[in-house]
Amino acid sequence: MPIPDKTLAEMSGYLNWYKKLEAGAEAGFNLMSSTVNCGPRDWVGRFEELRVPHGDILREKIRDFYQTGNREILLTYGGSTSMSLVCLSLLSPSDHVLIENPTYQSLRSSIQYALGGEEKNIHEFARKWKENYELDLDVLEKLLSKWNPRMIVLSDLHNPTGVTISEEKLRELAKVIQKHNAKKKSPNKAFVVIDETFLDLNPDRRPIAATIGEDFISISTLSKIYGLSPIRCGWCVVPPSIRERIWSTYVILENIGSRVTENFGIMAFENLEADRRRSIEYCARNRAIVAEETQKLRDDGLIEGEIPPTGCLYFPRVRGARNTNKLCEFLMERNVYLVPGSFFGDARHIRIGFADRAENLRTSLQEFDKGLRAFLKG
Repeated sequence: MPIPDKTLAEMSGYLNWYKKLEAGAEAGFNLMSSTVNCGPRDWVGRFEELRVPHGDILREKIRDFYQTGNREILLTYGGSTSMSLVCLSLLSPSDHVLIENPTYQSLRSSIQYALGGEEKNIHEFARKWKENYELDLDVLEKLLSKWNPRMIVLSDLHNPTGVTISEEKLRELAKVIQKHNAKKKSPNKAFVVIDETFLDLNPDRRPIAATIGEDFISISTLSKIYGLSPIRCGWCVVPPSIRERIWSTYVILENIGSRVTENFGIMAFENLEADRRRSIEYCARNRAIVAEETQKLRDDGLIEGEIPPTGCLYFPRVRGARNTNKLCEFLMERNVYLVPGSFFGDARHIRIGFADRAENLRTSLQEFDKGLRAFLKG
């Protein structure tokens, strides 16, 4: 049965909402953006050097940078494409999936699409605000036993909060999954899929998840922290055991890759570590601006929540709010743009992206302060 139009519209709600507002936000006070905007890279003008398709070279660049060992690398057009590819390859309508909450809507929507539009087999596990969104392995282990899922979905850095998952905790999770899979009678063992779109913003970057657990899959992209959304370069790193299945799905959906993506991706990886450090320093300066400009709001109890020490996202709770949608609509009327928490599964919060230029960010936060105070006064 095809997925109903209404369900599809709901599944793509955040991305459709964002795209409708994107042009206005660029001209306004933009606190939605999570794409690091620290200026052009010196190699972007080298379009004339576009060469023949070099997917193998790009895969080797990724392999060298992330030290992926014998894991398989499949090139995609971004993190969302990678997630959809993995879900369509591995899930059937009867499968169960565990996903963190709060979560990035696109991750959940990719799962729901692969499950035929149904949500009944998608089970959330809370990353709790009062526990700083830490991953609770005891809760996860109980849910593994209860639902026997085909897939467990996480993000690191956590989107929308920016909280990290330590390498030690991931190794503990790998043991839990390995133990669980060893007991399964079904050949369809469980996989852990981790969206690592923002991982490189962690100064103490751990190994990617796919190299930590034998049943782990990593997805990532150059779009966000490297500010390279136009070239649409993403990838997923998978165990060798499922490479052929995912590759077959890719060929059906995409047939061949883009030589533009491949060649620009190769250029990007030539200086990726320097660009990574640049983005980390850029976001650190912006984080200080967020701390400074939201201090009074936090002191006055109008927003709650610590600003994470890594990443470019902040997910504060708004005082007394059960649903921040009306707040965000009110702010949009004042040309201030940020993301309501309802798109991530917790409507009491808002997501502030602080990846924009420093001068724009400061002004936007000042306008946000004024707008929030006006809204709460009624």
